[in-house]
Amino acid sequence: MLNQFSFPKAHIILICGIIVGVFSYAAINSICTGLLVINWIAAGNLKQKLNTLRNSKIFWVLISLFLLHLLGLLYTSNFTYALKDLKIKLPIFFLPIVFIASPSLTITEFRSVLKVLLITALLSSIYGMYYYLRYFQVTFFELREMSRFISHIRLSLLNIIAAFAAFYLLAKNNWRKFSYTNLYYLMAGIWLFIFNGIMGVRMGLVVFFILLFLGSIFLVIRHKKIWLAAVLLLLMIALPIISYVTLPNIKMRTHEVVYEWQSYQLNQDPNGKSIAQRFVYWNIAWDIFKTAPVIGIGTGDVADAFNSYYLTHPNLLQQQYQHRAHNQWLTILLTFGILGLLLFMLVVFYPLFYKRKYLDYFYIVFFIAFALSLLTEDTLETQAGVTFYALFNCLFLFAKPAESLD
Repeated sequence: MLNQFSFPKAHIILICGIIVGVFSYAAINSICTGLLVINWIAAGNLKQKLNTLRNSKIFWVLISLFLLHLLGLLYTSNFTYALKDLKIKLPIFFLPIVFIASPSLTITEFRSVLKVLLITALLSSIYGMYYYLRYFQVTFFELREMSRFISHIRLSLLNIIAAFAAFYLLAKNNWRKFSYTNLYYLMAGIWLFIFNGIMGVRMGLVVFFILLFLGSIFLVIRHKKIWLAAVLLLLMIALPIISYVTLPNIKMRTHEVVYEWQSYQLNQDPNGKSIAQRFVYWNIAWDIFKTAPVIGIGTGDVADAFNSYYLTHPNLLQQQYQHRAHNQWLTILLTFGILGLLLFMLVVFYPLFYKRKYLDYFYIVFFIAFALSLLTEDTLETQAGVTFYALFNCLFLFAKPAESLD
């Protein structure tokens, strides 16, 4: 029976399982990630795999973030929280091991994974839209509730990657020729952007327009397709205006941003205002960082430090709005100090230059989405965020086959 078992097929199925888990339940992520590691070990040839890892510079760069959290145990006070945090960070350690020491996927296999990504994103959006249409007029309904399983911001970023996967599949399926498959890819990609707009997720919309801008520059520089670049630039100008006029949620979010920014400048109450609250969180994080600027406060003490700060400043925010930094850069800075921040910058930016990934279609889409999320979210402090980063970072760095995208 074991001889008939296909470890490579199991590898692909489990990658797809993690993708489904990223959209839905953390338990699916944990189970599929664990099985992926077990499958990698059971496939054998461990000596060669370990040699590959030992000689891989990027492997040591990527897992250094996990090792940094281990090092932070030496001077933390709250070991219970620290061990919980390390458990959340496990995909950062294990997924690079599996992907670096495994063969790249074939083009057919890679496209199959993208199709699973696209179908999962569509099913998630359809369910979210159903929930919206059923309950929006019945009771008080927050638009973020359209994301039924994960953070609405995380869902918007996943939708971005899935939408650009749809456009890739369209481009690789003879896009100039009409077919129902091509129509499906086109409409699926457009729908996911519309769904992000209905949810009113600012981050997802900003990432989309940045990618349109970068895409237009790429077309001009590399392919001399000025006409197509001009179309993208016109879309950048037209789509925000059309979205503002036609989508009430976009108009509401725009007014919220302006109002909250003006309120913050006038030193008005920040409670209940997400943008104003973020400025408060960032100021608190900076104050905590200044207590241990070189090596930080340690892996397990972040939550305790924020709680202590709120106790000594009881009038700053109401209890229901007392959260952490909402900025991964600041979280790393206060946790591990300046030295840790420098290492984190290496972890984030070094892969861009690995095999010139700054020119890779998929890696740039992922990188822009991930890098921008670090500015307004503690992306790597939740299992969903860690898995999102570790999976797509490894998938597009190591599993993606080499091919051109004209």
